[in-house]
Amino acid sequence: AVAWKRAWHQAEFTPRFTPGSIQMLDYHLRYSDLLSFCFQWQDIFVKRCLDFQSSTETPRILDCGANVGLASLYFKQRYPRARITSYEADPALAAMVDANLQTNGAADAEVVHAALWTSNGELTFRCEGSDSGMIASLPGAVDGRSAVVRSLRLRHLLEAEPVDLLKLDIEGAEDSVLADCEPVLHRVRAMILDL
Repeated sequence: AVAWKRAWHQAEFTPRFTPGSIQMLDYHLRYSDLLSFCFQWQDIFVKRCLDFQSSTETPRILDCGANVGLASLYFKQRYPRARITSYEADPALAAMVDANLQTNGAADAEVVHAALWTSNGELTFRCEGSDSGMIASLPGAVDGRSAVVRSLRLRHLLEAEPVDLLKLDIEGAEDSVLADCEPVLHRVRAMILDL
């Protein structure tokens, strides 16, 4: 909470959508927008909204919509031997996820630069510059820089292996993706959704 308050004070004087880095506890972290980062830190590390109980010390975790990687770092702190894959569609954020995991003791987590969707291929993704980028074809797509990114069908990932935790925060694509995954959702032991 003290680290969050210090960062929040710094965010009051930092222009929006200005990338930078910050020391939070033992973590040295890159961010794309300090204000968004502060909200995420508070939710994840102060309020512990992503906490879950695993029946194993090596849970399989899919962090879908990883942003700058705070959730993956939290999961790694909670379960050091977890097998984590972090998916992020925004190219700049995917690079930050990778850097943050490499720098902060989670180098064994896999980072995949792709949008989770109902098919494999490519799609246009709108990069908003903080935590609200989304697939351009979805209703209410945010303004932002357009990038053509790889898409992966989440259903195929769930068919490949059981998952202990599916964290799904994919900015408006949840309905379509979950409907597509319905026949294989029994392979997911726990799910955390951003509604």
